[in-house]
Amino acid sequence: MTDAAADDPDHGILEIRGSRAHGFSYVLLRGPGARIGDDAVLPSSDEQAPLTRVVENLASAPEPADVAALSRFGVSYVYAPAPADISLVGNLDSVSGVTTGSATERGARAWQVEATPTGAALVRDGDPLRPWLLGLQGIAVVVVAVLAAPTRKVVR
Repeated sequence: MTDAAADDPDHGILEIRGSRAHGFSYVLLRGPGARIGDDAVLPSSDEQAPLTRVVENLASAPEPADVAALSRFGVSYVYAPAPADISLVGNLDSVSGVTTGSATERGARAWQVEATPTGAALVRDGDPLRPWLLGLQGIAVVVVAVLAAPTRKVVR
């Protein structure tokens, strides 16, 4: 799972923790996993609302449309760490569109989403300053290269 997520950012891992009695929490991981500082750039609750509804449906009464929605969010795998909630496991085992995967930890469960992830539902805002910053960085590289170049010795 982590190798596919590291190779292509559209192959995310949806990690669902918790239980029906105490509530579920989730995180959508891309790349090798969470790093220090990632919590500072998490999307807002409003931006996560569509994915939250899909996770709620997976935990309560999943349908194939919910699994198709996962692929639009760029989810390739669903992972429930140990101890995996038995109702969540039953729901995901019974819905079509996912196949059971292997989890390395005892008591954990994993599923692979059969549909190819597209990431069409992901919010990808472009930064309007990016081209300007890249241009400024290019100019800085040229200036540093010129200043670091060896000088010619003038003989008189």
